[in-house]
Amino acid sequence: PSFCFVFKITLLITDGRQTQISDRNEPTPVQVATAIKNRGISITALGIGAADVIQLKNYASTPLDTFTVDDFGQLDAKVIEIAENLCPSKLC
Repeated sequence: PSFCFVFKITLLITDGRQTQISDRNEPTPVQVATAIKNRGISITALGIGAADVIQLKNYASTPLDTFTVDDFGQLDAKVIEIAENLCPSKLC
């Protein structure tokens, strides 16, 4: 028999810097990320430019789930690399 695993994965792409929240009732990005992780969804965080690495680690499921690129020109290649590592076609 062949087995196929289903993973719930979110790729968060950000500049890694907290913006000011206009509504005090609005959850912070870290609170949202925590809620997502509590639902069993893995978060991989990809920062662009001068992304705050500490913020990325707060969003990601583990510190190993954080990546950075210097600029938008590198974004496509990095997203493809991450996707190929997260979702290898050989699983099914």
